[in-house]
Amino acid sequence: MKKLIYIASAPIDFAKLDGVAKKILDQCNAFYKAGFDVDIIYRTGQSILLYNIESKISKYLRKGRSYLDVLITAKKLVGEYGSVYVRYPKSEHFLISLMKGFKKFGAKIVIEIPTFPYHKEGIHSLKGRIIAYLDKFFRNQLHKYVDRICTYSADDEIFGIKTIRTINGIDFSRFIPDLTPVDSNEINLIAVSSMYIVHGYDRLIEGMYNYYKEGGDRRIHLHIIGEGDVDEDYKALVANRGLCSHVTFYGKKFGEDLNALYKQQHMGVNSLAIHRQDLTQESTLKTKEYAAMGFQ
Repeated sequence: MKKLIYIASAPIDFAKLDGVAKKILDQCNAFYKAGFDVDIIYRTGQSILLYNIESKISKYLRKGRSYLDVLITAKKLVGEYGSVYVRYPKSEHFLISLMKGFKKFGAKIVIEIPTFPYHKEGIHSLKGRIIAYLDKFFRNQLHKYVDRICTYSADDEIFGIKTIRTINGIDFSRFIPDLTPVDSNEINLIAVSSMYIVHGYDRLIEGMYNYYKEGGDRRIHLHIIGEGDVDEDYKALVANRGLCSHVTFYGKKFGEDLNALYKQQHMGVNSLAIHRQDLTQESTLKTKEYAAMGFQ
């Protein structure tokens, strides 16, 4: 069986799987079904671990709590895997060094860029601008070591590397849609995300405000699940627009708690402002989850 290592840039908490972690597991299960012996190297809390898809066992490797610690630890595994899949955050010295190490032993390397273009991500802070600068400098070396870039964009080539164009997907077997009719006297909307500026829920909140300002009388309730960069901005906007009785914030929800909220809704809300990141198309996980739950 061919050995593949999946290098996860995001932390994974198996007790509280978020959307990204679920996607990583779904991808690795697909790789396993395709004939690979798959290990995921990831971080959780203050530990770096190696999780095997077939055995479902996590092996403790060392202390560490950052993506940098994951990269440094993964370098010790160079030579053990013939295939490498990386969920790409940004480029920097340690990522390039790791790719160089795997390529030296003949590994096939695929990097997945979840959002492209991404040049406006995180640039509103000093730390974000530093990360963007380092990425711009180091990503020009990727073509020396990376065989393909997996993208959800329409690009045939990124950073001088041929792409694998695909769409985001989920394992529909994980979902049991509840098609029981809910109260039709009001419209219940659910928005589940990590709360970045591209999600644009402020546009929906402003739309609700204008609807009631112009005399609308249909009861609309927006349920926002998640935490991130802009959720506090949303809360302030809701209060400012007098919509506290129409918008409820739940913070992060997982598992059965999230499923219980799904069952009360009519429609799911996807990203409404991808133009803020100069995107013209997207392929989000959330739309697939909404569809799996039977939403419009």
